[in-house]
Amino acid sequence: MKQYPAIELDSAKIWVCKDSIIWQDYKLTRSITIKEAKEISEAVNEIAENVPDGKKLLLSSMVGLLTMSSEVRDYFTNYPTKYDWKIALVYSNSVAHVFTLLILKVLSSRFESKSFNNLENAIDWLKKNR
Repeated sequence: MKQYPAIELDSAKIWVCKDSIIWQDYKLTRSITIKEAKEISEAVNEIAENVPDGKKLLLSSMVGLLTMSSEVRDYFTNYPTKYDWKIALVYSNSVAHVFTLLILKVLSSRFESKSFNNLENAIDWLKKNR
């Protein structure tokens, strides 16, 4: 299996796991700044350069977040990317679930996306009909 680099930021870790799924995991239990949001987006796009061609699969764990400003939410849903994405947002608490619902309202107009409270279901969905 090919090894892909991981990018470790103050606010998140981004890496590629088996099946070329890009994982983005927040390290925080607080809100993130717009600067951190830009760093995360740039890192996700950088990692995407190293995975096979075609639709990029992103699993974003919303577990570490307690709040997100509308500016950050808007940035994540509108950030520039040259890739076609299939995005699974995973949450484990009601606060993170609220974020995923807000993000999905806009994100789903750009990319195939869905939220999950179960990691295995999110991975299965990402791998289906790649």
